[in-house]
Amino acid sequence: MPMLSVEDLSINYGAIEAVKDVSFTVEEGEVVTLIGAMEQEKPLSYVQSLV
Repeated sequence: MPMLSVEDLSINYGAIEAVKDVSFTVEEGEVVTLIGAMEQEKPLSYVQSLV
């Protein structure tokens, strides 16, 4: 069973689609890094709050 499972995550800021249909799982002992252009790091902050 995964420690974290995200399916079809989308994040919008008004008309701006910052994240579209992201899915991933994190197993125990895994280290995962999200890489991409992020204005003011909002999407990353949102995902970090899930952990």
